[in-house]
Amino acid sequence: METDSKYKILLADDEPRNVKDLFEALNSESYRVFVASNGESAVEQTLKHQPDTIEIETPLKAMIRLKLEHQKIINLEKEITQQKLGLNTDKSLSHFIQEIN
Repeated sequence: METDSKYKILLADDEPRNVKDLFEALNSESYRVFVASNGESAVEQTLKHQPDTIEIETPLKAMIRLKLEHQKIINLEKEITQQKLGLNTDKSLSHFIQEIN
């Protein structure tokens, strides 16, 4: 099985010993397993790796939900700004500013 086609799982827990056995078991079954030790890391890894399944320790869930909502708002604001300025999505704001100078 190719690396890119492996099922991806994110384990999020602030206690490494809580995920150690699960990580080893899943990894030995050839899953791509990512581990996050806090909510911020879980959000970053979710956005970066886009796992198929996320297993999150309960206290981290609320923090992660808030961080993901914040990221959605930032992305939406960026998209709206680009539309207002008439930017193509493939052009950055700095490129646009250089063009008008």
